[in-house]
Amino acid sequence: MLGLGVGSSSVLSSETASMSRGGGYSNEYSAQFDGTGDYIDTNYNTDSTFQDSFTAACWVRVSNGQGGSRTIFGGSDSNDRVWFYIDYYGRPAFYHIAASDAAIGIGPSTFTSGANDWVHLAVVVTKVSGGNTTHKFYINGNLGTTSPILSITDTNHGNYANSNDLYIGALNNSGVAQQPYEGNIDEFGLWTIALSDAAITAIYNSGASFNLTEPSGSYDSSATGALELYYRFENDATDEGSAGSNGQVAGDTIFTNVTAAP
Repeated sequence: MLGLGVGSSSVLSSETASMSRGGGYSNEYSAQFDGTGDYIDTNYNTDSTFQDSFTAACWVRVSNGQGGSRTIFGGSDSNDRVWFYIDYYGRPAFYHIAASDAAIGIGPSTFTSGANDWVHLAVVVTKVSGGNTTHKFYINGNLGTTSPILSITDTNHGNYANSNDLYIGALNNSGVAQQPYEGNIDEFGLWTIALSDAAITAIYNSGASFNLTEPSGSYDSSATGALELYYRFENDATDEGSAGSNGQVAGDTIFTNVTAAP
């Protein structure tokens, strides 16, 4: 079983079958990466988005749990980087470089070696006026303890500049895919605001995925209106967010009917 580290025992088996949840919604596929150069190029430049507050969330199923740095998404050049990954110890981590500042946020131990369970992860990055940027991690809708290293001022946060596309399943380091992910990713969303605790809990929805273009409870219209990228991976990399930036599959990335949740 999976050690969540945030007081939650809710774990979804890798055998979870897809089901519908109102409005014709169904979750039948996820993206699967083999850890040897697979990734999805979102064809999306993140400069304006990452110069302000933002949120990213998705379901992940890490093959055999922890071991090595496995990229969920990332983009980098020689001066600026946004990189969300799972570190060697099975902890979600976020490496953020903006102008001359850098910060690393490390979440609680989440993935146990040998486990193949689905977990919902979210990171909320908040640009603080007159202060330092904050990074918060959520595991299955629960706010986890974050251990920050270094910090980023609001001025340098706003000066983030990286012309490279955002990759899912690998870090795009100046056009080179690095630190590949092994496992499945499903229902990936990127928002142009810092979502609230209640909104993250609503997205997790007790383990039942739903259409993130539609409001549900504390996930209201202010959140749906800020949904920039939304890849459901329903047998393709179509973007259902406002950017409309359809992804391009690279390597041996496939879409499989091993899914995160109903």
